[in-house]
Amino acid sequence: MPPRPRPFFPDNLEKNTEMDQKQSQEQEKTILQAQILETQTSHNPFQSVTPSLTNKIKLPGASKFDGTVSEYQSFLKNMIIFFYSSPELFAADASKILYIGTHLQGTASDWFGTLVLQQLPCLQNYEAFIEEFGNNFSDPSYARDSGFDNITLVDQFLRGFSPKIMQDLMFTDLPNSLEETIKISVRVDNRIYTMDQINCSQPQERSINPFVNHQPVNSLTNEIGKNQENTVYMEIDAISSRPRGPLTESEKTRRYDLRLCLYCGGKGHIALNCCRRKFPGKFNTQQ
Repeated sequence: MPPRPRPFFPDNLEKNTEMDQKQSQEQEKTILQAQILETQTSHNPFQSVTPSLTNKIKLPGASKFDGTVSEYQSFLKNMIIFFYSSPELFAADASKILYIGTHLQGTASDWFGTLVLQQLPCLQNYEAFIEEFGNNFSDPSYARDSGFDNITLVDQFLRGFSPKIMQDLMFTDLPNSLEETIKISVRVDNRIYTMDQINCSQPQERSINPFVNHQPVNSLTNEIGKNQENTVYMEIDAISSRPRGPLTESEKTRRYDLRLCLYCGGKGHIALNCCRRKFPGKFNTQQ
């Protein structure tokens, strides 16, 4: 077989260069696509990524939480297991928060939706979100973890009350549950506050005594005591025709309050029937 002639060197070099350029372009295109895919995955923490542990172990689906207090601890521990099994997927706090939010339903889902609408800061921090989540749906009494029974918790709760609330609670059969005791205490406190507001808004009762100047009770009592010490009783002679002088306003008030005769100051009768008057049966206009 005759030998094949070798191609001319410049032609072969041009073809090889063209093939190398095509291969280089294909490699660059493949690398660029991989970089774009990696960038999209890193910037989207919520995109589904194959976790490392779940390649070998298939975990069951996470149950949803509807806001029931007794199921709070179980749901939270279940979420922690999922986060532990997929560290690449839940590296960001936002990934954990969104995963919990998508597993809520009922009142718990409504609560999470309110956080999203208001754009609260706790959506950016996992620890702050868990604290807010626990404040709304965890057991407030912590009776199971503290080791105290309900009677002890109620007793400790009542020790910090004001005397007003305690006086009203003594006439009530308190329940053994701390939550129910708190509800009753809040109602009693609200009623006491309402009564205080009503009493402050009502005017003081006015006396029917026409001689009283509607002064406060304390000042009126002190004034009566002073008048009793400084009063000089009028001596009236039944035979004398000397006219009786008019009474002062303070003396009229004193006699009226002590149910004394406004004419002579005696007891057991009124001025209209006073025997010391010159003309019984007629009431002097001076009084």
